[in-house]
Amino acid sequence: MIFQIEKFQDYSATVSVLIHNTENKDTVLSKLSSVFGIEFNNKVLETVTEGHWKNEISLIKIELDELQTRSVLEKVFCTLSILDRNAISDSLNRSTDEKENFYLRRDKQNLCIGKITISDKDSIKLKFKPKNKYKQNNKLNQLEKRTLKG
Repeated sequence: MIFQIEKFQDYSATVSVLIHNTENKDTVLSKLSSVFGIEFNNKVLETVTEGHWKNEISLIKIELDELQTRSVLEKVFCTLSILDRNAISDSLNRSTDEKENFYLRRDKQNLCIGKITISDKDSIKLKFKPKNKYKQNNKLNQLEKRTLKG
């Protein structure tokens, strides 16, 4: 399957990651920046909360513009294994909501050693949002044109 990056040219993205107090926030953000090949500058929003065991947890959200979104997509899909690409293709309907937002989760621990892999545990969440208006009756047709093609 071939991923059609150009179909996402009108998308922006949000990167979300939970960082526990046992993890170095600066290291995780630095790895995100270097692995995805983008600078975050002042686009990092941090919300600090308390975990179940009273430990501090930071929720980091980073808003990406269209150029950064394209860069992240290229990095993600160029480095994924065939198995991961097929898993994304197979879960396309489950990974897209009614507003055509497309969701991916990357493994945070692997990302910190320079690998981009799929994971639902301790993950970095990527939300890709279309800039155009949502059209409910044409959702699946448009999504198929923008994503993986067999």
